Amino acid sequence: MLAFDTHKFVKDLTRAGMAVEQAEVLAETYATILTKQVATKADIRALQKQITGLTSDMATLDTSLRAEIAALEESIRKDMIALEERMDLKLQAVQQRLERKIVTTQMIGVLASCTIIGFLLTILT
Repeated sequence: MLAFDTHKFVKDLTRAGMAVEQAEVLAETYATILTKQVATKADIRALQKQITGLTSDMATLDTSLRAEIAALEESIRKDMIALEERMDLKLQAVQQRLERKIVTTQMIGVLASCTIIGFLLTILT
């Protein structure tokens, strides 16, 4: 609690020439302002406790958020690996189909060439 000697304040003001009634009103007003507006040591300690509590809450929240982010990153990483594996399988299937079509096309080309050669041989002989 802030110490404010209203009696001494009134005496100082009246000694300086202020009317007693005015000095008393001014002393009461200052006393009210000081008791209501100035933070006491207890007020400051209470605020420090609140700040400490909030700091602790923030640290807990930070740890929790970091854990959640790490879990989400791991989940996303696993999902991406699974997606990559599925895409690899699909690409392999497409590659196999293309290879079969290429082989089929090559075989058709060989058969066509053989047919043409056979036809030409029959004409020439």
